[in-house]
Amino acid sequence: MVLWGMAELVLHLLGVDTLHETEKKSMDYRFQSICQRIQKEKPVFYNAFYTDSAGIFKANPSFDFRILFKRNGDYRINSDGFRGNDFKPETTGGPTVLLVGDSFVWGYTAAPITNCFSDLVQEAGYYVYNGGIPGTDPLQYLKIIKKYTPLLKPKVVAVCLYMGNDFNAVPHPAQPSKNLHYIANFGYLLGYDNRTGKYFKNVEESFAYLKKRYCGCTGNIWDYIVYKTVLGKLVYNILHKRTGNLKPDLTRKWLRDTLMEMQHVCKKNGSNFLVLLVPGSKNADHPSTFVEKHIHLLSGLQYFYPDNFSKLDYQSPPDNHFNNRGHKKFADFIIGVLKEKRYSPVQSTGVPKNTSK
Repeated sequence: MVLWGMAELVLHLLGVDTLHETEKKSMDYRFQSICQRIQKEKPVFYNAFYTDSAGIFKANPSFDFRILFKRNGDYRINSDGFRGNDFKPETTGGPTVLLVGDSFVWGYTAAPITNCFSDLVQEAGYYVYNGGIPGTDPLQYLKIIKKYTPLLKPKVVAVCLYMGNDFNAVPHPAQPSKNLHYIANFGYLLGYDNRTGKYFKNVEESFAYLKKRYCGCTGNIWDYIVYKTVLGKLVYNILHKRTGNLKPDLTRKWLRDTLMEMQHVCKKNGSNFLVLLVPGSKNADHPSTFVEKHIHLLSGLQYFYPDNFSKLDYQSPPDNHFNNRGHKKFADFIIGVLKEKRYSPVQSTGVPKNTSK
């Protein structure tokens, strides 16, 4: 015990953190607030999303999303688990567009939800299939494109890449029938250990992981050693070194390969593939700098990004999503790109709006 204590002291003096200290330093005040709430509130879990047998994370059509997003109005979730129009071939002859992405495409923070840019593009005279699901990344987008492009044969497939976490060095390790996330009254919970990639057995195990690693709530001596001592962190890393499969790809080759496969699938099915870059509030004023840094990932692709955004187009920090003004701007941007590619909208009355249920 004396030697352990001395080793802990020396390592702390050398600046080595525990697992909990490492996470605490990286947390914004949303996580700090969650950790405070965890001490006082009982967890409530919602069966809002699930991962199907093809590894696609999607919405539960039977869930009432007004429970989670009260100010966003009614939601229409189609039978395939996506918001908006049914994923069935549209035969009216108008331009059809499959938009794929994360919470931006889904319409997160648009109030009501029909102020989302995907809905506004629909209202402008295009028939939009909304393939956006919160908390997903390009590996999911590829799965959606591979499954639905041959079925829907859209004129355009546009993947909306968020300049924030869609360019991460480590993608989500999506697995069939394994929940990518769980939804609780505290927000989104990871469905897997983001150090090892090992999936949790259930939502309770995911919640316990959040409490231990991020909030430092340890219920036994082993958890205390692992999460709150430096030596415990070293032991943890040694034990998981061989089992861990989430190794960062600093070149982002995984993203380049994924985008090229998306383009191949679209070309094979007669759809025009576009990459639309979604700026975050941190790079809204200078998106070209971000693009220049990642140009090697985008070469050979038709990519576009708006250059007229500002911090006024986003929710208040730390939320990085569009407000209604931002959604309107991005809708105008998409419509401009579609017109530039000579996809003219039909009159608004010729395309049905997304109906609610």
